[in-house]
Amino acid sequence: MKSFQIWKFVLNDDVNRLEMPAGAMVLRAELQGDTLCLWAQVEPTMKTETREFHVFYTGAPFHQPDNVLYSYIGTVFYTGGIVVHVYEYLKIGEVRLEEENDIPF
Repeated sequence: MKSFQIWKFVLNDDVNRLEMPAGAMVLRAELQGDTLCLWAQVEPTMKTETREFHVFYTGAPFHQPDNVLYSYIGTVFYTGGIVVHVYEYLKIGEVRLEEENDIPF
């Protein structure tokens, strides 16, 4: 039987390289108080891997290299009207499928 936990990771407002147990399933990005956080379902006994998440402000330009896929995680609304968008940065060939039948977008 597998045993899972929900872990919280704090994000800054740019590029975030997070150590997570392999196979972690990202659940959502949201504010906790004034802190941007990401929650993931993890199997704590798995070896860790580095995963990269980028935060983009509404209206700010960003570029997607040919060998990269940005996988959308969520949109977060700050008090005062600032809105950011969280994406996982995946190099082509490293696309993570959460379920066997998932199709990457």
